[in-house]
Amino acid sequence: MRTIGMALAVSLAFSSTAAQAQSQEETKALVLEEVVVIARKREENLQETPISVMAFTSDALEAQNVSDLGELNAKLPNVNIGTSGGMGNNAAFFIRGLGTARNAVNQESAVALYIDDFYYGRSDNALLSVVDVANIEVSRGPQGTLFGRNATAGAIRYITKKPEFGEFFGKLQASLGSDNRRDLKASVNMPVGETVAVSLLAATINQDGFVTNALGQDLGDKGTDLFRTYLKWDISDTVEILTQLDYSSTDIVGGVSVGLNIDDDSGEIIDTVSGDYGRSESTTLAGYDSDTFGAGFTLNWDLGNDMALKWSSTYRTLDVAGDFDFDGRAGTFFENRHIDRATDAWSSELQLSGQGENYSWMTGLFYYIEDSTDLRLSDSGRPSWRHTNFHDLESIGVFAQGSMDFTDRFSATLGLRYTSDQKEVSISEGDASDTLIVYGGETEILNDDTWSATSGRFALEYQLSSDVFLFGSYARGFRAGGINDRPRSNLPDDNFGITSFDEEILDVYEIGVRSELWDNRLRLNLTLFTQEMSDLQYNVLIPGTNRSVTKNAAEATSEGVEGELIALLTDAFSIDANIGYLKGTIDSVEAGADVAVGDRLQATPEWKYNIGANYNVNLAAGASLAFRVDYSYVDDYYTAGDSGSSNVGDYELLGFNIKYNPSGERWNASLYGKNVMDEEYYSFAVVIDSKKNGSLDNGVPQRGAEYGLKLNYNF
Repeated sequence: MRTIGMALAVSLAFSSTAAQAQSQEETKALVLEEVVVIARKREENLQETPISVMAFTSDALEAQNVSDLGELNAKLPNVNIGTSGGMGNNAAFFIRGLGTARNAVNQESAVALYIDDFYYGRSDNALLSVVDVANIEVSRGPQGTLFGRNATAGAIRYITKKPEFGEFFGKLQASLGSDNRRDLKASVNMPVGETVAVSLLAATINQDGFVTNALGQDLGDKGTDLFRTYLKWDISDTVEILTQLDYSSTDIVGGVSVGLNIDDDSGEIIDTVSGDYGRSESTTLAGYDSDTFGAGFTLNWDLGNDMALKWSSTYRTLDVAGDFDFDGRAGTFFENRHIDRATDAWSSELQLSGQGENYSWMTGLFYYIEDSTDLRLSDSGRPSWRHTNFHDLESIGVFAQGSMDFTDRFSATLGLRYTSDQKEVSISEGDASDTLIVYGGETEILNDDTWSATSGRFALEYQLSSDVFLFGSYARGFRAGGINDRPRSNLPDDNFGITSFDEEILDVYEIGVRSELWDNRLRLNLTLFTQEMSDLQYNVLIPGTNRSVTKNAAEATSEGVEGELIALLTDAFSIDANIGYLKGTIDSVEAGADVAVGDRLQATPEWKYNIGANYNVNLAAGASLAFRVDYSYVDDYYTAGDSGSSNVGDYELLGFNIKYNPSGERWNASLYGKNVMDEEYYSFAVVIDSKKNGSLDNGVPQRGAEYGLKLNYNF
């Protein structure tokens, strides 16, 4: 732990000791608020949920100044949320060492992202802005026996606020801050009679970039407009319908990529090629535009006899276009691209659930169709283009889970899932003169494949006392296989490189304790886990070339700990902390893979923790001040394996929020700071050894110190 982290920890420990010296009479009315999650598709107390899940309420997100999913990264032990491919707000999600950093339509994510009940299947535009959110839940470990698409490593649920009956109200928020930050958000709730309510949300989010390229463009800027509306209708006492529409548009200069000097032996970053953290040597005109549209429908039907039916269906379109210089250097190396990608997706899910005096169950069907195209232009040595004419996915899932209470303290849960995925692709390439390249007499390379797997979960749960809950579990998850999308003229006997690779398998064993102590003023949760990973999907070098294809190339194991503490020390002062330890290594590997035996799993800091404190001060005439400070530490990690990869180095972040509440609840104001120590750090870095041009190492730096003011007006 660095000096500032040690000082903060000692300060909090001292405050905790002093607070415990208070008399029981002065503090006996203090209790922690119950945290309700829906990680298992029903509302339940987090303290009685036998999975490793972290939940952030709307108030917590605002107090910690979280403006998009990427800013949750330092606050989530054993979870890594970064950018993908240098393109705008495209995401790379990792949980416990499993995920993918490549942004392409043929890549399956090991982490499932959901907006409410609806699966979001692409990493494009997935660093969602946090606007009018009820809460965000991050579940670690395989998911899929209760809902949605199969997820190997875990799931992120972005849960929005829904319409409410009976009262008209709304909120306006304006934010001004560093780098010309200027956000405006407006939401309104409108009841229409006693059984219909409508909500509307509109927002514009803007901030200048923080890295300048050789053309004078500001990279890393934000510019998103979004709109969301819901209609909630209680048709009867037993039937409820919820419909939604959403649209967002992003128009920015684009993501950040800078050339780096990286130590060949340790993989550590020495400095930027320019010698300036805030400058990229790129001479390529950058740009990023995206448009997303979604429409959703949910039916909830109380069938009586403690049974319920739920049907959810959504349609979503996504269009992304961008230009960026991956290597962040002057000249045309690796590689200046234009990307034009489009995805249409439709999902439908049917769930039937029930419960009795000592049991509960759920079963369901999930159907998902995704049609994508992907055009990439390259100026890397020889101008060319590659077009995924179509990448079509059809996925069907059948799942069921049941829980049985054998006594008032002991219960067991069993869940199973069967998934079948089918994919079809068509790939074409052209040269600088826009002439189609011929492979085996054809200008189009086709392939299709099908994968299926059974996954599941078994857990034993024991309520040791009213305050302590224990569980142990085993879960199996899998990530579907895929089809490589890069043609290779020297592989005529192997479909010119457009080959398929199989699913990867994850087996996880967990034990955990959930406890509320000290008269429900101290919450202490702990999860220990071990993972066995087989058929991991890694890039493997094609013999005699400097190009690679994805194969099932490695086996790995990992183990770790996740802990969470919340303590309500007085009626004015509380602390919270979370910590994660993760050790994952490659056990075996295929020759030519971009990892080696003994390498650490990618994007896995060994240690990661966050410490926060809240302090409230009552002022005259009913006004108050709320102080919040957060310190986060992220250990060093490799962005691929240790071999030939880059170590981004450890870093620490410090932020604060000071909120003034006048008497009444009409308005409030907050002064905030992020990364106030102005830490220079990277979310991603990669070693690229090009035979033609030498080392072209590059990385994605993160924004420095920020300060700002938020004004909220409620009506």
